[in-house]
Amino acid sequence: MDSTEPIADVTFRTVVIDASAAVETLLRPTEKADRVSAVLEDCCLMAPTVFPYEVTNVIRRRLSARLLSPEAAELAWIGLTDLDVDLWQWATIAERVWRLKGSLSTYDASYVALAEVLDCPLVTTDAKLAAMAPSTCRIELIT
Repeated sequence: MDSTEPIADVTFRTVVIDASAAVETLLRPTEKADRVSAVLEDCCLMAPTVFPYEVTNVIRRRLSARLLSPEAAELAWIGLTDLDVDLWQWATIAERVWRLKGSLSTYDASYVALAEVLDCPLVTTDAKLAAMAPSTCRIELIT
């Protein structure tokens, strides 16, 4: 290929991924996990800085409860560290997170606020979050 030839336009859709969607793909080889993976394919993934802590906490809790083998937990953790997710700092979303205090946990509000700031969908498997999110946030609930 001649280096002067234009490269085909590749468009990546930006989405905010929450911990529930990541956990689904990292821990559960299910049809639902396949649906989440399909939605996230060819996407630029964004998340608040709390994201890796939340996902790691779920992995560790399930390991402690013996719901995951040590090998499965290690693979899930490696999968998390391999995810290409741009993490956004608190200062970017702090004001909006505070304003969402009446209906969402601080953790859930951080995902909603980031999706609003970036004007992109929030991909989640959390039906409660989807139901409680304000109409200013586009939700893609994967069931």
